[in-house]
Amino acid sequence: GLYLSEGSVSEKWRRVKISQFTSGKADEMEKILDHLGIYFKRTTDGFRISNVQLVAYLKQFGHSHEKFVPREIKEASARQINLFIDAFILGDGCVRPLGPKYRFGARRLSTTSKQLADDLQELFLKVGSTALMGMDKRQTATFRGKQSPAKPQWILNESPRREVCVHKRRIEHYEGMIGCVT
Repeated sequence: GLYLSEGSVSEKWRRVKISQFTSGKADEMEKILDHLGIYFKRTTDGFRISNVQLVAYLKQFGHSHEKFVPREIKEASARQINLFIDAFILGDGCVRPLGPKYRFGARRLSTTSKQLADDLQELFLKVGSTALMGMDKRQTATFRGKQSPAKPQWILNESPRREVCVHKRRIEHYEGMIGCVT
């Protein structure tokens, strides 16, 4: 989750970089990396990991707009999938409080990869939740007080409801067998 939200690889330097400027989130990331037993260096803007094998594995995920969730995560237990989502949130997400009638807050994630957004939505379903997906099409973003061009972001908002809503529908004429998935 950490790499898919904030990671990049440098084949030239055989290094993995995980970016994080927020100290509280960086502290949580550091605990995860310590637990994994990976040698890393904490920097002012995140973490550097020099590991040739890790670079070779992670380069398959491409750049930020090409990333996807690997099959191993999609086939994991609900507990492991939730750990993955929580780690992803430490990079590109947050947990929003829902109010007194709900036990937990709702998780919100963002990515520039449509495939990764679809995969994350699938993971929410696998853990018994739903996630509404939308797009943030802002042309600029402010980061550390500076404005810069922004890529469109897919935003996923976890919903405490288990029902899935269809906002757009169309009627098509069809001849043949139709089955019900419920």
